[in-house]
Amino acid sequence: MVLKMREQNPGTGHSIPLAFHLVKEGHAGQLRRSGEEYKNHPISVAEIVVHEWGMGEEEALAALCHDMREDARIQGKPVTKDFLKARFGERVARLVEGVTELGKEPEFIGDKPSPVEIFGKWLEFGSEDLAIILIKLADRLHNMRTLVYMKEKKRIAKARETLHVFGKVADILGMWNLKRELEDLSFQYLGRESGFKCSYREIADKRWKVFSSSREKILEVLQNLGSKIDSIGINAEIKAEVRSIYELYQRMEKRDISLNDVSPTDIWRINIVVPNKYHCYTILGRVHDVFHPIQEEIRDFIADPQPNEHRFLHTYVQVPGFGRLLVQVRSRKMNGVYRHGILPKIKADKEWHKRGRAWLDALTEYLRGEGVTEDTLYGMFEAVSSSIYVYTREGKRMELPYGSTPLDLAARISKREFMRLREVLINGRPAPLSQMLREGDEVVIIKGKKASPALEWMDWVKRTPWDSPALLKFRRFLKRKGQRDIYSAAFRYLNKKTLKYYLPAEKLFGTEFIRSILLEIGYVDVNQFIYDVGVGEVPVDRFLARAREKFLRELNHPNREKRLTGVKIIGNDRPGLLDDITNKLRKQGINMASGEFFKYKEGAHEFAEIRLGIEIMSGLVGAVQMLQIDTIVKRVDGVIKAFPLSQDDLELYASPGERGKPRKRKKRW
Repeated sequence: MVLKMREQNPGTGHSIPLAFHLVKEGHAGQLRRSGEEYKNHPISVAEIVVHEWGMGEEEALAALCHDMREDARIQGKPVTKDFLKARFGERVARLVEGVTELGKEPEFIGDKPSPVEIFGKWLEFGSEDLAIILIKLADRLHNMRTLVYMKEKKRIAKARETLHVFGKVADILGMWNLKRELEDLSFQYLGRESGFKCSYREIADKRWKVFSSSREKILEVLQNLGSKIDSIGINAEIKAEVRSIYELYQRMEKRDISLNDVSPTDIWRINIVVPNKYHCYTILGRVHDVFHPIQEEIRDFIADPQPNEHRFLHTYVQVPGFGRLLVQVRSRKMNGVYRHGILPKIKADKEWHKRGRAWLDALTEYLRGEGVTEDTLYGMFEAVSSSIYVYTREGKRMELPYGSTPLDLAARISKREFMRLREVLINGRPAPLSQMLREGDEVVIIKGKKASPALEWMDWVKRTPWDSPALLKFRRFLKRKGQRDIYSAAFRYLNKKTLKYYLPAEKLFGTEFIRSILLEIGYVDVNQFIYDVGVGEVPVDRFLARAREKFLRELNHPNREKRLTGVKIIGNDRPGLLDDITNKLRKQGINMASGEFFKYKEGAHEFAEIRLGIEIMSGLVGAVQMLQIDTIVKRVDGVIKAFPLSQDDLELYASPGERGKPRKRKKRW
């Protein structure tokens, strides 16, 4: 078998025959579950990398050898990194090593793990060389195309992991075609038995029925649009596209509709491709001339690209006798990125594999959308070796680590620039000091004579060494404040972090749970810790992460004793009051054992009374949960007062049939 490819390293063409020979020898006698020779798998992965994706020789070699570190033996010996390096060079050996290590990720089992757990390793290897990510994707794509031969339990585990991880990575890289193929291949094996409300086959059958019944109408739409566009002389390609199976399932979930409710508007979209971006806006106007636009559904993703660099104009129009129809307009270049993501850049840029910043930016935006905090994101960036270049107002080019903020730039320039920073402009616009800088940004630091740093800056200085001159001066400045101001600033700073979990810092740091963690790190006196926070001497995020980890570990301990407590809440009667309270409690891992809700009037006012039986942990963690409960119920809009139920009240309330019925009971569960 011969692989035709673009040469990245002229003169190394002999490496391909050598790699074929080693693959054949290394995997001799090994069979796949389908019964075919194992060597066919790495060859197929290499064909995807070269023929489907247009990558070069080094990537093809790494694809051919990607399983050799774990599964192959040459002359009776395992294959080492040095063995591959001696025959194919440093980069190929690193690629194979990266793909092997990335493959050691735990398989996707059960519900969705933390995005940090999933993507930490992908981020690390993707920043080193994007080809590691792409070869791993090609490996999984071929495995999914042959998944039918695996045992059912293994099939389901692979399909789940592919759907939620590999499909998302393809999306982040902008590889739409790959994303949809991986999703549909996965969804085939997951169906109702895996918790989905309908199966691949059910959706496919429904889609075909809707397609058949609406095809003539779509052809009419295409003809109307084509006539209008032809009249202005723009060479446009107009296509009707049908949503993929899993894409349609996602749409059903988003719109909360059943299979019976799926209509032509759910399965069709029109994609118009024009020569350049200036034509896009002209075409959009012509589309709106033919069909009435739905104004609130018009989006300009050319001016405001999506994180994965997809650019297009998006509109919904009202088609008589059909309903709402999605129309998207792209230039030819945009359409190439839409279909293949990063792949067109590979053909245009010989050093593409070193330019992983677009991938990092897109992954960062995705993780933010998943609720990952900035603190956690920047912790992940510690493993990233990629750099960015930004420019000062004077045009000076500055190299900074990926994940840097304007404060990191100011600290790099000088101590004075850092200490007197008042505001910042990024690319001519005001920006927060916490904003992550990107490649090519122009950053203007505006100083003020009366400007001074705040304790919150400790969160926003992300890639500056802890012992840098700028940070040392910053901490000396904080220590010059009065003790009362230091404590006050520390609690304000801590509150911003702990109230995310409904835990006021002043009360939280009075609990024995926090005292026990402080003792573990050498603090006997809580006040000394608060003081050190106020003068910037403590990495607060690390401490709180440690506390959160211990809290969750205790909370999820299967053998830990639990106890029942109760709370009575009085509030203004309004729709959703009960749901707001219970949803917030559940999000913090607090379980409701029972509850009652009823209304009553006092004069002209209507009030709601809620009684909750709540299951909490015993011991130190339970005290923290009680603090959470108290904070949550008092912060819900409409709550007037809340107080704990006594044990007698709790027993009375828990057994209303034995002790008498509460008045005008509205709801009980």
